[in-house]
Amino acid sequence: MGQEIKSSAQAWGSIQESLWGGVDAYCTFSPQRLHGAIPTAASSDHDGRICSAIRSALSSFRELVEADVEATRGIQAALEGADNQVAASLGAGASR
Repeated sequence: MGQEIKSSAQAWGSIQESLWGGVDAYCTFSPQRLHGAIPTAASSDHDGRICSAIRSALSSFRELVEADVEATRGIQAALEGADNQVAASLGAGASR
């Protein structure tokens, strides 16, 4: 066993980026008009319902990704705390 115990904040950053990367752009998707060239009230209502469903799905997706990012953040914090405690008990300095 060495004199140093390390947790990897850099590795967590990579995980966070792989989870979160592109989510903002993906969730800003907004469909264009779907109905035909001669719009009617029913076509507009249809488009509105589809847009609403897509926005709701994207919002749910974003919430799931945010929950995953928070879970990995908590895991990283717990591992870093455990590393620091073990290092302190061994009389070694933990580093990141």
